[in-house]
Amino acid sequence: MMNHQRIIETLDTIDTYLIRNVNAEGKIKDAQNIFARAYLIHMQEIRKYLDENGIKGAIRTRLEQTENALSYATDRANLNPNNDYFNWINSKKQERDCTKPSDTQIYYDIRTGHLPIVFTNYAREYLPDILGKEELFYSMDMIEQEYQKFLNQDKTYEKTQETALVVRKRNPIQRFFDKLLRRGEYSKKQERAERKPVGESKTNNRHSEYCQKLSNYSNYDSRTQKTEYSQRHKPECIIAVSDIHGNIEKWNAIKRLAQENPNVKLLILGDAIDRGGYGIEILLQIKELCDQGRAEYLPGNHDTFLYNYVKARELLSNPFGKSKNQTSSATYIAKREQLQLERNGGETTLNSLRKFTQIVEMELKKGNISRNIKSEELIDWLGEQPIQKKMDINNRRFAIAHAYFDDELYNIDKNFNLKKALQLEICGKGQTALNTFRTIMWYRENDSRTHYAPVTFPKGCVMVVGHTPQTQGINARRFAKGGEYDQVIYIDTGKKISAYELSSNQILQFGEYDVAR
Repeated sequence: MMNHQRIIETLDTIDTYLIRNVNAEGKIKDAQNIFARAYLIHMQEIRKYLDENGIKGAIRTRLEQTENALSYATDRANLNPNNDYFNWINSKKQERDCTKPSDTQIYYDIRTGHLPIVFTNYAREYLPDILGKEELFYSMDMIEQEYQKFLNQDKTYEKTQETALVVRKRNPIQRFFDKLLRRGEYSKKQERAERKPVGESKTNNRHSEYCQKLSNYSNYDSRTQKTEYSQRHKPECIIAVSDIHGNIEKWNAIKRLAQENPNVKLLILGDAIDRGGYGIEILLQIKELCDQGRAEYLPGNHDTFLYNYVKARELLSNPFGKSKNQTSSATYIAKREQLQLERNGGETTLNSLRKFTQIVEMELKKGNISRNIKSEELIDWLGEQPIQKKMDINNRRFAIAHAYFDDELYNIDKNFNLKKALQLEICGKGQTALNTFRTIMWYRENDSRTHYAPVTFPKGCVMVVGHTPQTQGINARRFAKGGEYDQVIYIDTGKKISAYELSSNQILQFGEYDVAR
């Protein structure tokens, strides 16, 4: 069965094979070697697994570089100009042991300053279960926050940000691996020396001064920091929020909570877009957090407007191979969703889509996202997110969705999403499933127009939903049509900036904002 650990082990094996068999030009003597052909097949299987599970980030980057290098070595493809795999191979050849475990390879990558390891999520995604790794991640997060504060104070040295990222992380991570693998010059004597106070820098260059200060790990290993770590690094707590609707003030309050607490994971119940002027910016930042494993996004009805509108127009722009009925359905859906967007504050979102490239450039410059992205990728990602989720937390079971949770559809397909719903509608199939889908997106207890399908409360669960604005804040009560113990928690709080912590059953209040809904 394919999983992250097996992928890493397979890539490690391929690395070892190439280290031992490629020549100075990066070619294998026998291009038809049975092992090379087998590894190419393994690469296809890994790529299929990553595609099917929507896995991106460092693992995909490593796969693409290794796959391209193997194809080049066997005369099946040209080497991509940005592929530095063989530089790494040549460096590895100089080491005595070419079959080091994956954690040692990461240690080497980090020490040499490979670009992918600049970000903390690289280590999170690659490291196996090793004692002390959570404290390492915490230290890396703290350094990132400290450096961001430094940049905010003085914009003069932004061009050296990438270099500083490597410099400031290399020492604490190197020390971690030295200690773990009993290598390098790590010793108790060195550890005591590292704990001595850092002397005053003689340079007037604030950037150099800052990097020199960071080069001593004692800044992030003091008693104060360890006390703070023990207080803040608790088991993961899940915080649910809903219906941000393009309001950057509301989003910043929620995002700040996650940034300041490494143990917090955000569960966002849809409708990040429309009405406010920053829907696309917020959605880009949410995707970034989701890619890092710091958030999950369950789309809502406004997300449906956007996804259906964009995808229906894509189909109409290239109707080749589609039947007349499918083209007719796409035409109807595009017009319907455009009307919905215009009626429900979606014009701000459509305007942002027209200047998507500029928005991405600005978000990159601000550091809110880590890489360039096209609008097609964002919309595809939105369509692939599941619309329902169940979670067991502290002996309580939660059923979570945008407006209502449907147990029957969940049992049939736990990953039902906007993409599947649109495909059913385009093809004129699955009317029952579509009615249930619309109920999940639109349901309001006192509005029969939103009851597209009969509702059955998910037994044994606390249902957490947004969509229905609550004037008095987060509202936890018994579901109107449910049994004695059927509890629903409504978390769409309108102008109040609130969130619900599932792990402790607490309501978090952040104040109010002034933008009219």
